[in-house]
Amino acid sequence: MKTQGLENPVAKCTIRCMNKNKKASGCKASFFSSFFKKTMTLLLIFNLVSLFANASLCTAIANGNWNAPSTWSCGHAPSDGDSMVVPFGRSVTVNINSPVYSGMVVIINGILIFDVGQKINICPGAFMISATGILDGGNPGSKINICGTTVWNGPGPGYGPLSWSSWPLPIELTSFEGKSNDNSISISWTTQTEMNNDFFTLERSTNGASFEEIARVDGNGSTIEHHDYSFTDLNPSRGTNYYRLKQTDFNGQSETFHLISIEFNNSPSGCVLNVYPNSTESNLTITFSDCPEDNNGTIYIQVFDAQGRIIMTAIPERNGQGGFTCTLQLNDNLNKGLYFIRSSSSKSVYQKKAVIN
Repeated sequence: MKTQGLENPVAKCTIRCMNKNKKASGCKASFFSSFFKKTMTLLLIFNLVSLFANASLCTAIANGNWNAPSTWSCGHAPSDGDSMVVPFGRSVTVNINSPVYSGMVVIINGILIFDVGQKINICPGAFMISATGILDGGNPGSKINICGTTVWNGPGPGYGPLSWSSWPLPIELTSFEGKSNDNSISISWTTQTEMNNDFFTLERSTNGASFEEIARVDGNGSTIEHHDYSFTDLNPSRGTNYYRLKQTDFNGQSETFHLISIEFNNSPSGCVLNVYPNSTESNLTITFSDCPEDNNGTIYIQVFDAQGRIIMTAIPERNGQGGFTCTLQLNDNLNKGLYFIRSSSSKSVYQKKAVIN
């Protein structure tokens, strides 16, 4: 997402553009900690042991060829159900077009080099490259295939974090709940494990059937550590609000979790925020009216993207009744999508949504 400013707003809006770098996707630093790598390996082996009686943890103890028993701590060439780990500081060369390994997990913290024309084939299984991991060598063509799909085709170098898996999404959601506040509803959820998790989508409905997206929250890639997430809905409807959570992995697969319902019966103040048109390619007109509260104080206009990042900020000049009218001129290269326009004073926060075409 590129950060954009506002140009020539009406009503003498004072503009301040806040530059925000897009948060990188993929696994967090904690994913590559020594504790996590050891724990993830043990967890994966435990899950596979009931299916593959001879499964082994095989760590590269020397720089060598993939199919050489002397390369691996397990003392044998890679086989079905094994967990193959190339630690940082080691390099292993794939010198064969492998058979299709069933139930294999490959974790690369060092370097995996492919000779020309050589491949690793897995089904089912998973392939994970950490932030220190590198894939290299060979020529363009299939290098890593999972269940017939080429997930990396060289020639490299390819840098982590990267992960691919043919198994279902193992997102363990341990809680999903909401709380009604004076002027908002707070939504929170917790995961115990995540695999290949790109982002969460939070959706809201007033009837439990038709939902709209109100937020996207970045996931934590692959992790077995406890993670807490939250979002504050500043524009709930009076009465019953239904929320549901959807998780999407890096390959586009998604999973939708159960609904929760939250009652919101708080009486709104007299302030009214309007944004029109709801869908636009150029300008947005914002009006704030019937708002005598704190009418000598500063009102801020902020534009957020669906991930909650501040894209624009403006300070309008208020009229005698505490309101204002302001036109925001959007730059042509602002990314298309859902945005939220928030107006806040020292006492209250108001929010509307708009779609940039």
